[in-house]
Amino acid sequence: ALKSKGLKDDEINTALQSVDVEPQSPMGKDAPNPQVMLFATLGMVMVLYITVLLYGVNVMRSILEEKTSRIMEVMLSIASAKELMAGKILGVGAVGLTQVAIWVATALIFSAGPIAAGADLLKGVLSLNLLIFFAIYFLLGYVLYSTLCAAVGSMVNSEQEAQQLQFVIMMPMILSVVVIMQVFQHPNSPLAFWGSLFPFTAPLVMFTRIAM
Repeated sequence: ALKSKGLKDDEINTALQSVDVEPQSPMGKDAPNPQVMLFATLGMVMVLYITVLLYGVNVMRSILEEKTSRIMEVMLSIASAKELMAGKILGVGAVGLTQVAIWVATALIFSAGPIAAGADLLKGVLSLNLLIFFAIYFLLGYVLYSTLCAAVGSMVNSEQEAQQLQFVIMMPMILSVVVIMQVFQHPNSPLAFWGSLFPFTAPLVMFTRIAM
């Protein structure tokens, strides 16, 4: 059929030659394993979510405890409300960062072998820029939610009242975790874009977009 079209034998042989195709990731030739990137990013997002949630609640309970024990009245006589709130947020944040640092150091000491074995697997995933953005969004998210929790702690008089308002404050963070898989698959979708602009969902959504 090809000869009837006027093609010569060498042209027919060239046209029928098989082509070797090497599949590559759309992110580039040396891109990391997509599954490794997904689980590594998901792990960092969950650490970000849990730590912000945990230490924000600690700020609220600390303020509530000082209110019920009348310590706050004494402290307000020597410092302003803004100074007390800033000191509480920075103090609990420093304790939280110290605790996380101890956990990481302990894991590195007792897991030197597995970490060394998995270093090649995580190569190209945990970059310096990603770790810097993780620290930035952890601090910004912690300050935002700790301030909200501090406001709740200053308004209520019991643990039961605090728990009712606590769920309302943490709802955007919970919503961020719910939609995070959609952001993984489509980091430039309208949902991911607007989620990264809304301050209460930005710490998790924007960090996920940067990682992906």
